[in-house]
Amino acid sequence: MQPVRTLMLCSVLALAGAASVDLLLPSRAQAQDNRAERLRISEEMKKLAQRNAWSGVERKYAELRALRMDLPADDHLTGAQSARFLGKTFEVYNRLSRAYQITEDSDTFQEMQTIDAQYGRIELKGSERFLPRIEPKVMPFAPDARKSIEWANEVLTNTGSFKGMLPAGEYRVACQEFTVAPGPNFLVDDIIKPKKRELLECLGQEEGDEPSVTYEGLIGYNGPVAMVGYNFMANFAPNSPAFSSSDPGLHQVQGQTATGSGISAQVGYEIGFNGFDKMFGLALTGAYTGMYGGRTQYARRPSSFNGGSIWLAGTARPGDFRFAFGPTWSMVYGSGTGAACWFELAPGEDWAPPATGTTETSCRRPSEPRYEPNNLQWRGLSLAPGASLSAGYGFMEVGSFQGVVELGGSWATDGQRHIVNAAVRVGFVPAIKRFQE
Repeated sequence: MQPVRTLMLCSVLALAGAASVDLLLPSRAQAQDNRAERLRISEEMKKLAQRNAWSGVERKYAELRALRMDLPADDHLTGAQSARFLGKTFEVYNRLSRAYQITEDSDTFQEMQTIDAQYGRIELKGSERFLPRIEPKVMPFAPDARKSIEWANEVLTNTGSFKGMLPAGEYRVACQEFTVAPGPNFLVDDIIKPKKRELLECLGQEEGDEPSVTYEGLIGYNGPVAMVGYNFMANFAPNSPAFSSSDPGLHQVQGQTATGSGISAQVGYEIGFNGFDKMFGLALTGAYTGMYGGRTQYARRPSSFNGGSIWLAGTARPGDFRFAFGPTWSMVYGSGTGAACWFELAPGEDWAPPATGTTETSCRRPSEPRYEPNNLQWRGLSLAPGASLSAGYGFMEVGSFQGVVELGGSWATDGQRHIVNAAVRVGFVPAIKRFQE
C-alpha cells in the first residue's frame, strides 16, 4: 500500500504544480507582451531620432513611459535629446537623471551639472483665461536657452501657467518682473491678471495696440450633441389607488407595471468653460425614450410608452471620458391593456392578502366582481420631473467632434408612477482641443 500512497501523493503534487504554472501563465504572457511592445516602440523611436523627427520621438518616449516598465538608459537619453530640441529643459534634466541612475555615466552627470549651473526652476501659476508671454530682459544667445524660453511661451499662451526650467536671468510676465536663479529650488509665483488698461500702461502701449497677452472668455468650447441607441424602460404601477380628479370616489385606470425595450435618442448643445483644463461644462438636451410591446404582469396584450424630456446636465470631461448629471422634465404617453391590481377596490376597501398583484387571482375582487382588470384598456399622459446621468468614453475625433459610446440612466415620477430608463448609446459631442505638454 505504501508505494500506492506515495504515487497518489506525487500525482496530487504534480497537479497542484501544474495548476500553479497555469495561474502564472497569464501574467508571464502579459510581461512578454509588454517587453515586445517596448522593443517595438524603442526601435521606432530610434528610427525617428535618426531622421531628426523629434516631435515623433517625444510621442514614442511618452508611449514607453506609459508601459510603466524599467527602461534602458539609451531610451532615456534619446528622450532627453528630443526634449532638448523642443526646449523642454526640465524634462531634459529629469531624463538624464533617470539614465544616470542606471549607468552612473560621468558625461551624463556633467551634463546635469551644466544645466543646474545655467538654468533655474520656476513655477508660474495662472489662469486659462489670461494667456501672457515671458519676456527676458536680455535674450540669451545660446540656441538651447532660446528654445527653453520659446517652449515656456508655448505652454503659457496655451494654458496660462508654466512649470519648468528657464535660463538664469531677469524676466517679465505681463506687468510682473521676477528673477530666475540657478539652483535646485523652484521659484513659485502667481500670475496677476491686470485689467487691459493697466496692462497697456505697464507695457507702454496705447489703446488700440495689440498687447502680448490674450484675454480668454468664459466659454472654452461649444458644439452640438447627438446620441442614439438601445433603451430599456421599466414603468412601475402605483403602489396605492390613484383617485380621479373629477370624481374622488372613483379610481383612475392605471396600467400594470410594464417593462420593455425601444429607442433612446438625444439632441442638444454643450458648452464648456475655461479653467481646470476645460473639464467642466453644461449641456441642454432634448431626449426621446420609447418602449414598444412592453410586457405587463398579467395582461395578455402588450403596452407601449413614448416619452420626451428636457435634460439640463452638468458635464465633466476628464481626458477622453464624459460624465453628465442633472435634472429632467419628462412627458410620457402610454397605452395598453391591464389595470393595476387595486383598481377593483372600492375607496377605503382592502383585503387580505393586499391587492399587490402577487398572483393573478389577487388582481380580482374576491366577491362581487365588476370588472376584469387584466382586460381593461387604458391610455394616459404623465408629466414627470426626475434626473438623468450618463458615463461615456470618446473613441475617436473627426474634425471638431468626438465620437462617444456611453451608458445612460434616468428616473422620473409623476407622483404616482416611477419611470426608469437604462440605455446604451453612441453619437458625438464637441471635441476639446487641449494643449499636450
